[in-house]
Amino acid sequence: MFRARFREDSSEKNPTHCVKTPEQCSVTVATSVTCVAGGRYPRDLRRLCVLTALVLASCAGDPVTQTVLRFEVDPELVPSAFGLHVEIQSGDGAVVFEGDRTLEGIPMLALPATVPTAPLDDTRLEFSVRAELYDAEGQTLGIQEARLVHEIGGVREAGLCFDRACVDVRCEAGARCLRGRCVDAVLASRSLGTEEAVACGTECVEAEDCPCAADSCMEERCVPALEASGVAVAARSSAVWTETGRFHSWGANEQGQLGVGDTLDRLSAVPGRVLSEVVNLALGDSHGCAIDRGIVHCFGSPFDGRTGRVEGSEDAPSPLGLLTTEQVPLVTPWMQIAAGDAHTHLLHASGRLFAMGAGEMGQLGVDVTGAAYPVEVGGAWGHVAAGPSYSCAARDAEGQVACWGAAGPWLGSVGVLENQPTPLEVLGVRGAVQVAAGGGHACAVGEDGGLSCWGENDLGQLGTGSAGAASGPVAVGDGGWQSVSAGGSHACGIRDAAEGLELVCWGDNASGQLGTGDTRTRFSPEALSLSEPRAVAAGTTHTCAIDGLGRVWCWGSNNAGQIGVGDRAPRRWPGRVCL
Repeated sequence: MFRARFREDSSEKNPTHCVKTPEQCSVTVATSVTCVAGGRYPRDLRRLCVLTALVLASCAGDPVTQTVLRFEVDPELVPSAFGLHVEIQSGDGAVVFEGDRTLEGIPMLALPATVPTAPLDDTRLEFSVRAELYDAEGQTLGIQEARLVHEIGGVREAGLCFDRACVDVRCEAGARCLRGRCVDAVLASRSLGTEEAVACGTECVEAEDCPCAADSCMEERCVPALEASGVAVAARSSAVWTETGRFHSWGANEQGQLGVGDTLDRLSAVPGRVLSEVVNLALGDSHGCAIDRGIVHCFGSPFDGRTGRVEGSEDAPSPLGLLTTEQVPLVTPWMQIAAGDAHTHLLHASGRLFAMGAGEMGQLGVDVTGAAYPVEVGGAWGHVAAGPSYSCAARDAEGQVACWGAAGPWLGSVGVLENQPTPLEVLGVRGAVQVAAGGGHACAVGEDGGLSCWGENDLGQLGTGSAGAASGPVAVGDGGWQSVSAGGSHACGIRDAAEGLELVCWGDNASGQLGTGDTRTRFSPEALSLSEPRAVAAGTTHTCAIDGLGRVWCWGSNNAGQIGVGDRAPRRWPGRVCL
């Protein structure tokens, strides 16, 4: 945690206020930097620096008006923070102070600066502050702007927080960022010494502080009205299903792949149509399927039969795709769905595995070029994952993993140069309980908590600490893995940590899809700050996860609104999705 204090002290208030002319009112600023060890957060043990600035506003005939402005930096931003640029203006626009302070190294001092200022009225003064936090490369980690109004002669304090939720948020003039959203720039002040003046790490004091309108504030945490229990993503769309059984989706929807009843893209989450007891859901490039009351329903483009309907047939939707959910005529109960770019896998509770859609690359696991209706993949299976044009699954009995489809190292076998239309065993993997299939790499979590990955690795997507493709499985980390999800060229997983579970990501980060606040590639898993993670899903260049309160967070590329934060701007830090 880094804090900056702009402190003022005052003697008794004088009931007589100054004459309203700039020549008779002035603001004086003096700043210094000191370094201390430790902080309010136990895990933050690095050296910290505190910027202190005295902002003294005074008018002829009145005692000095003294207000404390405190800046605090989210502990998750501290490792990246390098410097702070501060500018303070008086109410009439005159620059009172401007300068940079390095947060490491030798403390720096600035000479006092005094400029005239005009009061707002007989009893109040005004000034504005703008502060930019940046890293060692000069990249902005956050900008905070605020306007303060002071009672002449009063002793007050107010605070601004460089929150990770505000890293990629740029507010218009007259607004500032608070916990990921833009609010009025006027900053309320409180009595000197009030800890709540800055609430970095404290999510809320009241419900209005929370980013989602339906949230409630309980024990200083924003609690969602709807808890998400599962998440699914595709290249440009995302969806979750909730504890109540409803599903919500957002992002690209040109072919009805969100299942919301039309073909309009959504920048924020909207409820899906028809279904009310969803327990599993998967999204493909332009389609989706869900399990509701044990029955499979699909929506989106029917092209190649990926939704279990023949395009152009009597029961098929228009060329835009299914606009509402349609039932796939199969016997219940179904357990899991996996969707690739143009194919779909359906896993029955009995362990029987079915496939439908495009099959020219062998991605169905059956030696056919396509299937407009579900066809069965032989064997008994426990979990299935679908990549763009290949698939992997774990066998139900011994947890052996097999892959099939387009040829490449992601199939997990050395020397495979041709497409594989039937399951091919990945040697060296046993006891797998979950599999993941990414753009060019795949992973499996074992019942012992071990994680193995194979495939392409030019961008660190295998998480082994170095580059170099692997046609066979390689171990990742030291165990304790609960789940894994493979994206385009990155991956994320949930594993045991010293204090519960932690979410970690690795691989390509050009679009901020790792959620680390930068765009630097990671060759080993790196922990994120998401507390008590429940689930994670990695897309092509974005990621979504669910935390311990059932809140949904997304980050990465956002050209189609796939991170659900209300706009199309990318995010390098997790942004809250409101249900």
